[in-house]
Amino acid sequence: AAITGIYTLPDIGLILEKLMGHGYRSNYTRRRFRTRYATMLHQPNTLRQLRRTAVSTTLKPIDDTFQYPYNELLIWAVLTKRHQMALFFWERGEEAMAKVAYKLNKALAHEADDDELEIEVAAELASYAEQFRELGLGVLEQCYRENDDKTCQLLTYELKNWSDWTCLSLAVISHHQEFVAHKCCQMILNDLWMGGMSIRHYLNWKVIASILFFPLVLRIEFKSAEELKLQPKTHEEHLATQNDSDPDDDDDDDDDDDDDDNGTENYPSGILSNDHTQHYITDENQSKKSSKLNNDRSVEFIYENKHIDNEPIEMVTFNKTTNDHGQTSFINLKQSLSTSVQQTDDINDSNIDTSKKTDELPMSNENSPIKTLSSSSSIPITQRFYEFYNAPITKFWYNAIFYVFFLFLFTYMVLVRTPTKPSIPEYIVTIYLASQALDTIREICTNSSPRFIRRLTLYFSDFVHVCDSLALLAYGIGFILRFNANTLHISRVLYCLDVSYWWIHLLTYISVHKSLGPYIHIAAQNLIDLFNFIIIILIVLVSFGVSRQAIKYPSESWTWRSVKEIFLEPYFMIYGEVYAGSIDPPCLESEPDAPQCMPFHWVTPITMTAYLIFCNILLLSILIATFNNTYIRISKSSDQVWKYHRYYIVLKYEAKPMLPPPLILFSHIFLLVKIIIRYCRGKKFKVDHGLKLFLSEKEVAEIHDFEEEQIDEYFAMKDREKKNTTADQIALTSER
Repeated sequence: AAITGIYTLPDIGLILEKLMGHGYRSNYTRRRFRTRYATMLHQPNTLRQLRRTAVSTTLKPIDDTFQYPYNELLIWAVLTKRHQMALFFWERGEEAMAKVAYKLNKALAHEADDDELEIEVAAELASYAEQFRELGLGVLEQCYRENDDKTCQLLTYELKNWSDWTCLSLAVISHHQEFVAHKCCQMILNDLWMGGMSIRHYLNWKVIASILFFPLVLRIEFKSAEELKLQPKTHEEHLATQNDSDPDDDDDDDDDDDDDDNGTENYPSGILSNDHTQHYITDENQSKKSSKLNNDRSVEFIYENKHIDNEPIEMVTFNKTTNDHGQTSFINLKQSLSTSVQQTDDINDSNIDTSKKTDELPMSNENSPIKTLSSSSSIPITQRFYEFYNAPITKFWYNAIFYVFFLFLFTYMVLVRTPTKPSIPEYIVTIYLASQALDTIREICTNSSPRFIRRLTLYFSDFVHVCDSLALLAYGIGFILRFNANTLHISRVLYCLDVSYWWIHLLTYISVHKSLGPYIHIAAQNLIDLFNFIIIILIVLVSFGVSRQAIKYPSESWTWRSVKEIFLEPYFMIYGEVYAGSIDPPCLESEPDAPQCMPFHWVTPITMTAYLIFCNILLLSILIATFNNTYIRISKSSDQVWKYHRYYIVLKYEAKPMLPPPLILFSHIFLLVKIIIRYCRGKKFKVDHGLKLFLSEKEVAEIHDFEEEQIDEYFAMKDREKKNTTADQIALTSER
């Protein structure tokens, strides 16, 4: 392809994977697609072949290789820098393509910015990305105002064409903080953070009390079984809820996609299989309903037969109108309710009290991300304990409590004399850190990438993971050296340095707090600014230190101590220690113990004055001003930054095993046995820690229709605002 200048779709797939990053796996690079693509290229492309296909009386199944053609065209338009055409395709496409276009344009702008000859192109692509960013945020706000429940589904349902990601995860990898900080996304994260619990007040205290005294779990209010079904979950949790199907069926979809040729991520394809996709041929005018032109809205109520666990949910739709007195009335459009629900036969235009009990009329709350369902279908006691201990907030507090105990034990271990043989506290600390190391290996091995090198790259792209691994390695070396009496002191020093890092690591737990978390991000950003100044200060420090050391000791032989003296005293001079007695000795011959005066010793005070003026007055003042600007800039959006990073916290603890270190060893054993059993049965163990909704094809089509309607309404609203603005300008001009 590089020689002929012709790019194939697999080549485009590799480009998309590089631009998207974060382990994205393009459908164009999957083995199944490449096989069909190669077969298509070798087929004769003649007019006779086309006519024979067109007039064939035996219709073949619809080729679902490109289920959403507008999406493919949008990718082509973005990669070829046809922005207006990309906007045209986005308005008519499906799925979360605004986030995709934003990410691609942003990545292209970054690539062009690295090329000094493409500065104008980089600025142009950045403006394209900004426009898609605003469009995505505007459509999200429009959808949320219309129906918050469907908007939450739109953000969390599985996107088969985009590595089984979700719209929310696409916004996260695009670093769209304003999108993730939207109240709709935060409602989803709040719901996921609590897991199956339904606690409104004193959440943390109730969880901690239940951890310390487990019978209190029975006093916690949990969501109903119906609400848990509507909550985003992982792939394994989704398989566990499938009572009528084989849990291993979904694993077979990936068997043909285990391809290491391109080093890309191994996600299930789902798009090229006729078993999982279906074309929907709908009337465009019918799908874009005109219900937005009036004041009526449809409110959905969900009823479920509580006597039959596997009964499908039945939808009942009412029209909600507002009369002249501001009261709400409902008109029944469908009266075929479940027989288990006690319903009223006559529901006409009469006013209905909105304060009616939810078990009599379970209305969907517009302020809740999950529809309010009948609370009578409570979950069993065993599932209550499972939902409690599997909730991310419970895992967080479990890990935090055990981590604090570990820190106190480690601190006690280094403060006392190190015995010849390991003590009980040292064994406990070693087991804790060993289990932490095994959990690190689990995180790397359960990464979705098919290549191990790629898994390591993705894992160590986080600086915290790099520091954790180095700290674990340092403790392991120290534990080995402590068994030798000659290296016991080295082992103790490694222990002392290691415990310092693990105390700093406690900040990762504090970052969860809404008030303290933003300060940690501000401090991290200030460290980045500090590193830039350290380079400048280091150069000036060396320039003064070398001249000072050479003048002070002209007859010194080479030793490493001379190198230390270059940095030692000049460094402390920055903090105000000028060493006046040694920098400018009195040179009294009557005092033999006084420092000797070397030739041109008076030059050193002059150079020291210039050094201190440059470092203490100029550079440090600039550094403090930079810290102040960074604080002001980040503090304005501190809440937004904290909400953005909260997504990673929720996913981190959702993917963690149920037990904390060192008890996590039992979870690792259980996971290993589970994987062995799956492989012995000839089934793959699919790794997917993403939280998403697994909707049926019909439900996905309904979500897409809702998205199309809101996009049309959004552009209609923009047109009205533009016309009103133009009309006002014309009226103002005419008055003048």
